[in-house]
Amino acid sequence: MTRPDEIEADVAVIGSGMGGGTLARALGERGVRTVVVERGTRLPREEDNWNPARVFIDHVYRNGEAWED
Repeated sequence: MTRPDEIEADVAVIGSGMGGGTLARALGERGVRTVVVERGTRLPREEDNWNPARVFIDHVYRNGEAWED
């Protein structure tokens, strides 16, 4: 496994959400050395992931930490 202080990249994408993952793939396909920095664990594959009401209304996956703007 590569240590974090040994990784060399042209671009660091913070977060692998919809925008970050799409950007990282597009850059990689163009030959840009790209690394994605992610925090936390992968969401479990379960039915709630695909249910907009559970995600956006019931806030099933809302982060419990305070957000700073």
